[in-house]
Amino acid sequence: MLWGCFSAKGPGRLIRVKERMNGAMYSEILSDNLLPSARALKIKRGWVFQHDNDPKHTTRATKEWLRKKHFKVLEWPSQSPDLNPIENLWRELKVRVAQRQPQNITALEEICMEEWAKIPATEEQAASHLCLKTEAAMSSAVDLKTKEEKDAELDRRIEALRKKNEALVKRYQEIEEDKKKAEQEGIAVTTQRKPRPHEPEADRRKTDKENFTVTVDLSKQTG
Repeated sequence: MLWGCFSAKGPGRLIRVKERMNGAMYSEILSDNLLPSARALKIKRGWVFQHDNDPKHTTRATKEWLRKKHFKVLEWPSQSPDLNPIENLWRELKVRVAQRQPQNITALEEICMEEWAKIPATEEQAASHLCLKTEAAMSSAVDLKTKEEKDAELDRRIEALRKKNEALVKRYQEIEEDKKKAEQEGIAVTTQRKPRPHEPEADRRKTDKENFTVTVDLSKQTG
């Protein structure tokens, strides 16, 4: 595993990490290599340190060390390691090293150091060579975010329509239920209707017969 740093003025130190890195080791690496790199590159005071949100970078030990050293740390978006400018540098280094086809670990380490030293050292070269790709990646991320926002808005609208449709169906069912109840209540009132005064006997019998028939039909439906 390698650790390295760079700025617009060129690459800083590159070291091989032989053990499993954790927060304490990361803080030690920064202590031994970050400030010496800044001094070697003659970076003016007020520079800002940037690293992504790898768990080793955000441990309590690392944050405490950075705080004690009074470093200005650039806030980095979560889950965005691909936007880290140094990722472009690592890709470039891998391509250069692969072309030389190292045969063992020792040769691999030597070639890495040699190719690292060949990285463009002027401010203009370094900035254009390493940061323009990051700008493109950020543009892609913005486009992706825009697409995600559009998809989310579409999902919200679909959900709103679904709820509205459910409400309409529920209201329709309530209306139908009310109609059924009203019909049943109407039938019950009709069957219990008292004959009107002076109603002809023939009409009264006809009405009673109709009411009896309706009552029987109702009992069949509800029984």
